[in-house]
Amino acid sequence: KNNLRINFLNESNTKSGQIVLAGFFFAERRKMMTRLECSATNCYYNDDRYCCKGDIMIEGKDATNAQNTCCSSFRERKGDSARNAMLHPDRNIDVDCKACNCVHNDNCKCAADHIGIGGSRACECRETECMTFCCK
Repeated sequence: KNNLRINFLNESNTKSGQIVLAGFFFAERRKMMTRLECSATNCYYNDDRYCCKGDIMIEGKDATNAQNTCCSSFRERKGDSARNAMLHPDRNIDVDCKACNCVHNDNCKCAADHIGIGGSRACECRETECMTFCCK
């Protein structure tokens, strides 16, 4: 998967009958969107296993397995609290990731095509985990 787009710019000048070719590269980072399925159905942002938040943060700086990660964006749905009507579930989401030891971590962004968040009985974020975590 290529997450970096390289553009090559050419500039040609004539000076005393000589052609000077100057080239330089610049890189433009594309926003990575990951397909997310979330089993933390007790989360305020969960709607039929998809997230309504728009972006999430995975914690686990020193993680060596999935159990040492968590979705710090998790918020417990309390009582009959309904989500804001403006929130809509999205299958693709921006995932920030602090799990530096994960093979999918690309400059603190998740580069996996799709991930799963576990925590079907979670009441707080530390009871969730990134099921896709894979230690380098």
